[in-house]
Amino acid sequence: MRFDALTVLPGPGPNVSGAAAAAEAVRGGAGALVLQTVTVAPGGRADPVRAPHGKDGAFHRLACSPVPFDTWFPTEFAAAAAAARAAGVPCIPSIGYRREDVVLMGRRLAAAGADALIFDTAHTPTPEIGPALASLKALVGVPVILLLAPHHGEDLPEVCARLEPFADAFALIGAFGPVLSLDAEAPAASPGLGFLSGAPVRPIMQRFVFAAARLVKKPVIAYGGISTGAEAAEALMLGASAVMVTTAAVSRGPSVYGQIAADLRAWDPAKIKGEYIRKYGHGQRVVTEKEETPELIPDACITCTFCETVCFYDALVAPVRTLPTLAAEPCFQCGLCVSACPTGALTFRPRDSVTQMGGSS
Repeated sequence: MRFDALTVLPGPGPNVSGAAAAAEAVRGGAGALVLQTVTVAPGGRADPVRAPHGKDGAFHRLACSPVPFDTWFPTEFAAAAAAARAAGVPCIPSIGYRREDVVLMGRRLAAAGADALIFDTAHTPTPEIGPALASLKALVGVPVILLLAPHHGEDLPEVCARLEPFADAFALIGAFGPVLSLDAEAPAASPGLGFLSGAPVRPIMQRFVFAAARLVKKPVIAYGGISTGAEAAEALMLGASAVMVTTAAVSRGPSVYGQIAADLRAWDPAKIKGEYIRKYGHGQRVVTEKEETPELIPDACITCTFCETVCFYDALVAPVRTLPTLAAEPCFQCGLCVSACPTGALTFRPRDSVTQMGGSS
């Protein structure tokens, strides 16, 4: 099973809540018939909290299909598999979350004609992901796409590299959280803890997709906040092999898959694929083209040390009551110290004119 750069896949969420919805997604232009994550014994609410968040974003509780696998398998999966065959597209169910459940469901689905499986790890304890994936892959003869999100608390690109022998592809990241949503006018009725999806998570997804694509040879699928052909093109430039869409399909309907794919054609995917990663794909620092470095205005500095606190790259050293010093070489030119300085004591200058700044107060 192969996907080209124009493939737009449904994410395994409420946009494909059953066989009928999944078939609608295919008619709308999706490149595969993907099904919402199913479990042996689903828990929680059948109507999970979902609310708009900002522009083109959503706040929600991660939720699988409310139908138990034993009920879902002979009805929803059978109908979905038939619809996929009729449309000539792969049928890809998503399963979660415990090791024993994933193995049980995966074997039955593969034997019944699933073309690939998504292993959704949203509620899988982090230490169990590797053993569960290895067991699943050893027992099924179809590709396994590993869906990973940042809330596991590990470096996702490193996790991808470690699990690459067992996964056929990676989907990153889907949703980000848990986060807290509070309504100041009605705090008692606020949604509380949940996950963000849609446009607010796209920059986070891009960071992880790019980092993973630099480490692994298996395909990386960009999943999070994509709603246009231009955004899909960005994902391909960063090293993604295909894209997944959920929130845009929930808000705009199943035709969004075909719209994104049609818009993407204008970008000539074969040409742009990996364009950014070709430049930075071998561990190079990702920097701006301007080649600038912060420079200190000593008279404006109050020696608060905040610039050192916000620097991620150990380029700034600011002891208490001492003017900060900057080493230009490790500086990534992110500009955070310049933005964070409360007195405007830092400003950008061409890199070749700044080698070090600061000294004693």
